[in-house]
Amino acid sequence: MSDSEVESRVARFMLKYEMTAPGDNIIIGFSGGADSVCLLFILNKLKNEVSDFSSLKLHAVHLNHSIRGDEAKRDEEFVKEFCGKISVPVTTVTEDIPAIARETGESEETAGRRIRYELFRKKIKELNGGVTATAHHKNDSAETVLFNMARGTGLAGITGIAPKRDGIIRPLMCLTRKVIEDYVEENDLEYVTDSTNSDTAYTRNFIRHEVIAPIEENINKNFIAHVNNLSETARKYKTYVDGQADEFIRGKAIVNKRDSLVFLKKDLDSLPDILLETIVMKAYRHVSKDGLDLSSERIEAAVEGIRSGGTEGVTIEMPKGAVLRISGGEAEFYGKEEKTETKPFFFMTGELKERLETMGSAGFEYDGYTIILEITDDFTKNTNSDYTKYFNYDKMTSNTCFRKRLPGDMISIDSEGSKKKLKKEFIDRKIPERIRENCLIMAEGSSCLWAVGVRQSTEAFADKDSAVLKITVKETETDIL
Repeated sequence: MSDSEVESRVARFMLKYEMTAPGDNIIIGFSGGADSVCLLFILNKLKNEVSDFSSLKLHAVHLNHSIRGDEAKRDEEFVKEFCGKISVPVTTVTEDIPAIARETGESEETAGRRIRYELFRKKIKELNGGVTATAHHKNDSAETVLFNMARGTGLAGITGIAPKRDGIIRPLMCLTRKVIEDYVEENDLEYVTDSTNSDTAYTRNFIRHEVIAPIEENINKNFIAHVNNLSETARKYKTYVDGQADEFIRGKAIVNKRDSLVFLKKDLDSLPDILLETIVMKAYRHVSKDGLDLSSERIEAAVEGIRSGGTEGVTIEMPKGAVLRISGGEAEFYGKEEKTETKPFFFMTGELKERLETMGSAGFEYDGYTIILEITDDFTKNTNSDYTKYFNYDKMTSNTCFRKRLPGDMISIDSEGSKKKLKKEFIDRKIPERIRENCLIMAEGSSCLWAVGVRQSTEAFADKDSAVLKITVKETETDIL
């Protein structure tokens, strides 16, 4: 492949995946090795010779890992010299990666990668925006696929390295290592060689030298191309399944306060396994706030729990404090919460009451809920919903509040004023324990006027002769995906 063909392929690849926009800052991870030299050289050439890329602003960033002593210092000096020759600004930073790895318990590979990407994000922030470009190529993607397969993975793990994701672009993902090395040689580009590249104690080096090389030599020389074709096919399937899962979650999930996701079990039961597995993964990420994937074993356990969960209920513990609870015809994903005391909110006092009586309506947020108050003459008892109720405004006092459930709470259940323990009312109505714990209560002292979503007390019913206070409660909206 000629130099111009290589450059044209990279340009088309970048345009296909919309990797950059006019005027973007491009933060280039620049180790000084052949791959990163090729990346920086081609991007600089496209910037100078192709109108689509002429307004890009290139910035190189180099991390000295402090792993290879004088060799690492040599790499740093080379990086500065190379960038100076082509007039690209460069930032170099030195970190003691071995010490950091010992402190955190990470491998040196993992610690180095984490610190490197932290530097990229810091530089983007300094420049008020931009994207990061790394020199990953087809061989790197194939190595990633094999690594994921070795440790256990689902469909996501064989999609390889994405050309563009989360603000990171990989313009060389259309090239193999061999094409890159030939391009560097043809253009007489100097580069540095990391002596640890041949050390098979590092996982990726082992895969490269002890797995891929023998397969190419003894089975099929086009192995890298075939793995990348498989990854591209898997990526297409995953994109489709992800889209179907997102559509299902948006249409079927109930987002409770504290960001739990609730599905009707019958809706999930009708789904094929591949779609249900994807929904489990996305729901887990939502409630755990964790970007990592669940293992296939945990996904299978969750799917089996949903498929077989009966009336007695099933609870499945997940990493990062996430929990899946299947009971009462529902499947709820939620994160374990630290017990925190939520103070009662006395809303019939001060400015809020004044606004209500002056304007006719008022609203506030409390413990993950949005609560709307409205004084109205339009009262039709039969229009009550579980989350909109009408009360006798004259019976609202300064002691009326919203709060969490307390021991000893009582609720009036008939016109004679008969009272019942709120706890027993929950039990009789088969309200799940988790909903009982988080139920919003409107009360005066120990007298429950409304267990929101469950039952209204007869004690403060509105009637045609009373001033009517309409109260609507809804969970404060959150973004599902």
